[in-house]
Amino acid sequence: MGLSVEAFASRNRETPVADGVSDQWRKWYQTQRVELNAMTSPQFIAWLDAKLAGYPGKVVPPDATIETHARETLRERIRDQITEEVLRKANVDAQVERALEEALEAGPLVTRSEVESVLAGEPALSWRDAVDQAVEDVDFDTDGGPQP
Repeated sequence: MGLSVEAFASRNRETPVADGVSDQWRKWYQTQRVELNAMTSPQFIAWLDAKLAGYPGKVVPPDATIETHARETLRERIRDQITEEVLRKANVDAQVERALEEALEAGPLVTRSEVESVLAGEPALSWRDAVDQAVEDVDFDTDGGPQP
């Protein structure tokens, strides 16, 4: 390919070489190398395409690996479907709205002074992050109402 060969000092240990490389080339690789980035992009792509041309298409793993993946995929689909059904039957969205209304009846969830207090301790935060942090401190009981 006309690429420049670089010589390098021999090391204390042998440089690993791929299986199937002849002894002659194995010895050469101990002190010589050709960097792949010495190729232009079109050269590299052509070289790589030629190397891969002799191999079949996609790799398909052993049957046990296929079965394990299929089980995990089906498990996730079943979990998603059951979770969706449970949430629909529980009418979670309506429960959330009721709990939010109850929380708002008690007054503001977060005050300006709470936001300023958070920002005083962490000035790099945005005001939104400070509000989010303050809201995380609001506890709710099982009925959805805020805890004092």
